[in-house]
Amino acid sequence: MSDTDFLGTIVDATKVPEAEAARVINATLEVLHRRVIVDDKGWTGAAMDLRFDVGARAAFHFLGLLAAVHRYAGNGDDALAVNETALRLVSDEVEAGNRRVAHWLDQRSDFRKKQDEGGRAQ
Repeated sequence: MSDTDFLGTIVDATKVPEAEAARVINATLEVLHRRVIVDDKGWTGAAMDLRFDVGARAAFHFLGLLAAVHRYAGNGDDALAVNETALRLVSDEVEAGNRRVAHWLDQRSDFRKKQDEGGRAQ
C-alpha cells in the first residue's frame, strides 16, 4: 500500500517537525539494525531492548514487522517463532496490539493476501 504519506503520518501523530521525525526514525532504524546484527540474541535481543527501553507496544510492532516479512517470504515456521517470542516477551500487549492492527489485514490487496497465505499470486 503505497498511497500513504509515511513521514507525514508520523509527524501528525507526534506533532514534531518533519526533519526531527525523520532524524529520530533514521536513528531508531539504525540502532535496531545494528542490534540485530551484533547482539548475540539477534532480533530477539533487539526486541528485548525495545520492550524494556521503549515499551511493549514498540516491541509488539517490531515483532509484527518481522513476522510479516517471514509470512510474505513464505517462511511460516519463522513467522510462528516470532509470534511465540511476542507471546512470551510482550504478552500484555499482544491482545490489544492485535485488535489495533486487525483492520490492516482487510486493507491488503488480493495479491498481498495470497502472498501472506504462502501462495503465488497470479
